[in-house]
Amino acid sequence: MHTTEGKRLALRDLVPEQIIWSDRWNCCLKYVGKDFDGDHLFKFLHKDGYCVIIETAVYEPPSLLKELA
Repeated sequence: MHTTEGKRLALRDLVPEQIIWSDRWNCCLKYVGKDFDGDHLFKFLHKDGYCVIIETAVYEPPSLLKELA
């Protein structure tokens, strides 16, 4: 997915369980919440595991990916 296809989102405005597209990981992620350090924690949708995003470009995923997640 090209970044121009989705609307850019601010990390501070995300709500738990929200699906986003990450340019950093080049995949869709599910927002979990903030960890004890204040970093934003995300769960991978396509594999097991979690990742932390401090500052990066996150976007709304394509509508089909939102429905499938």
